[in-house]
Amino acid sequence: MRRISASDRGDFFLGTDFTYEEIKKEQKVEASDYVFTAKGTEMVDAGAACGGGVPSTDAVARELGVSRVVWRVDPEMQLSRKTDYYDQNGNLGPHGDD
Repeated sequence: MRRISASDRGDFFLGTDFTYEEIKKEQKVEASDYVFTAKGTEMVDAGAACGGGVPSTDAVARELGVSRVVWRVDPEMQLSRKTDYYDQNGNLGPHGDD
């Protein structure tokens, strides 16, 4: 067992491309961490609503290790079909576009 401090949320999990925050939340998003915007729709599998978010504060951005996130959510199941994470420099993360 390994205890993860809140300040390590944006660190990578055991050398993978995933952060501790991504593993812990299993694509669940803490609403207070982001400012959300609607972006329309995009075809992913059977179609998905598209939305984005930026961290709510600079401190949250540093903790999460992202500058913005784009989610494609299945409108019927309310499940993320595709998520793109952008690093602090605005670059698409290593497992974006999957």
